[in-house]
Order: sequence, then C-alpha cells, then structure tokens
Amino acid sequence: MLADEPAAQKVPEVPAPPLRSLYFYLTDECNQRCIHCWINPTLEGRSRTQRASLDDYCRLIDAAAPLGLKTVKLTGGEPLLREETLPIIRYVSQVGARTILETNAMLVGSREAELFKEHRVSVGISLDGSTPAVHDRRRGLAGAFERTWRALELMTGRGIPVTVTAAVSRSNREEIPKMLDLLAGLERKAPLAFKINPIMALGRARKLEHTGDTLSPEDLLHLVRQVCDELLPWSKDHGIGLLLQLELAFFPIDALAQGAGKAGVCHCGFLNLLSVLADGSLTLCGIGYTAPELTMGNIRGEYDLAALWQEHPMLRGIRSTVHHALEGVCGDCLFHPICLGGCRASALGTGGSLAASPPNCQALYDAGLFPPTRLREPAASRYAALL
Repeated sequence: MLADEPAAQKVPEVPAPPLRSLYFYLTDECNQRCIHCWINPTLEGRSRTQRASLDDYCRLIDAAAPLGLKTVKLTGGEPLLREETLPIIRYVSQVGARTILETNAMLVGSREAELFKEHRVSVGISLDGSTPAVHDRRRGLAGAFERTWRALELMTGRGIPVTVTAAVSRSNREEIPKMLDLLAGLERKAPLAFKINPIMALGRARKLEHTGDTLSPEDLLHLVRQVCDELLPWSKDHGIGLLLQLELAFFPIDALAQGAGKAGVCHCGFLNLLSVLADGSLTLCGIGYTAPELTMGNIRGEYDLAALWQEHPMLRGIRSTVHHALEGVCGDCLFHPICLGGCRASALGTGGSLAASPPNCQALYDAGLFPPTRLREPAASRYAALL
C-alpha cells in the first residue's frame, strides 16, 4: 500500500446498507463450454450438488423484501436448464421486485419470451462474435450462434429489454464494431444495450492469460479510446446503449464529464447484494464456488436473513475494509470513494484478498500508466517521480 499511515490502525465500522439484490446461481450445469467462464460449470445433466428448491428461493425472497429488495438476478451455469426458473420469475413479479435473467438464450422460445414480457424481465444475452465461426468456437458448441441470434430476434421483436454482453479478449476484440453493426439491424420494440466485458483471468480464463489472449493495460486504454471516440457516438446515433465494464481510472476526465463514465463499472454493487449458489449456499457472489470460506449459511436450512445481513462478521468486515482499508493502488486513488475498489471477486481471485486492488487498476499502475492526477498526495508525487 502506498499510503503513509500505519497499516495497523482500527478500521471504522460501516452500517449495513439496504439489501437491494439477490443473485441466484441456479445451477452448476451449462449447455455450452465457454473458454472464458469464471464459474466453470459442469456439462448439462452432470450436476455435482444437491440443489435448492423453489420453496427455498421463495422463502428467501420473502425474507429479503422488507430489507429493501428491488431486483433478483437469475444466472448459472445456464439458468433455463432448471424448471424452477420460470416459477421464480413469476414469484419475483408477485412480490413487486424485478428479474434480470443472464442466459445464452439457446433455450428461449415463444413461451419463455411471452413470460419475460408479461413479468417485465430484463434479459442479458451472451454473444462473443459477429459470425458462427467466432462465437461457436469461443462457446465450445457448433450451432450456438444461430440459436442465440434467433432468440435475440424473438425477444427484441417482442419488446423485451435486452443487454448483449461480449466477453472480449485479444482474439475477438476486432469483432466489437461488427457486432454493433449486426445489432443495429434488429427490429427493436424495447431498449437494446451492448456491454463490452474484458475477460478477467478467473476460472477457465486463466488459460487465456497463459496464452497471452487477455487484454493488457495498453490494450484496455486503447479500448477506452475506441469506445469514447468512435463507439459511443455511433451507438447514440443508432439508439443502442453502450457499456464498457471497466474501472473509472481508465477513462479520461473529459470523457467522464461527458457521461462516458456511465460505461465504467464503478463498484460492482456487492455491498447491496447476497448470492445463492446452486447448492443453496449464501455467499457474496459466484466467487463463493472457489472460496467456501465466504459461505454464511444455506437457504435449504434455517437462517435469520435480517440478522445475517446486519450482523454477520464477514459482511461487517468487508464493508469496513472496502470503505477504509483497501490495499495496493486503491489505497491512494481519488476515485476510491466512488468505485469502492470495483469487483471484489476479481480482487480475491487474482490478488488473493478481498482487500486487494482490482487487477486491471493494479496492472495499470504497475505498468506506469496510471494517471498521477488520480492519486492522493504524497503518493502522486512519488509515482510521478518514478515515471
């Protein structure tokens, strides 16, 4: 850490915020085999765990509602492999919350699309290339592009809000403008957005890092310039929302002032959410699959959600750490109060600690590319002198 204060200082307590979101990792199975998946699910039909029931999920939703619940995200694996997914959507709507569904969309037909529209579901669809040759290779399944694109046409034509997410590395970054051109031709009766998600070296994507396919700090800065100078103006002209899942430190100040910062990740929202893994484990997010020490109970058993949310030692410790004791470049970054260190899963998965800086920011700093003007003094002067 660059700050001059002693490391062994008492970290102030932070009150529990509202519990705004629940993330349900509904299954540990998937019908694709993506080269970059950070969850690393098993193949369809080969579940490795005893899974939570529909009643378990509904009971949790009921308990979360008075704590401030606004959204429930259904993800996986592939959530549409579970028969409980559609009833959960109905129940979320019944209690007045909103559902976000993350899916590869290969199992979306007219029945599913009608239910999504009826219950105001927002859908996130994965698309990693503009052609079957690119997308299918990265998804590990022939015919994946055709089935996903057919579902995308169906949903945008029915008026379902859709965000298309591209997991981007060096080998498919040239596909970004091509995918945007493809999306511009869709019939749209609801908002359509495109999210660029640079791949992190977690799960299966560690192999991409070893082969040099993940984006370097220089690559990410080039991507930011491309987004700000070319893609954001184009997307506004064509009525497509554009998001770049990247920390604010990468964006120029003038771009932030013009609204490009909305494309940044800011903090990932984990301070206002709890997640449930396929076996019912209560945890922070999908990183709980590889960090079992983050488990705080199981929805298949007995628990007091309000007490857990307010008083669990791990949650209290993380809240204080994120606000007051982040390490690495985060400890001296002026954007820290805004982004709160970004994605904690990537920090833990790559830095080995929930207090670590996000890997992209730390790599930018280590490469000598972090803007000194974004650092507090005296760290800014020291860094500028080193450069």
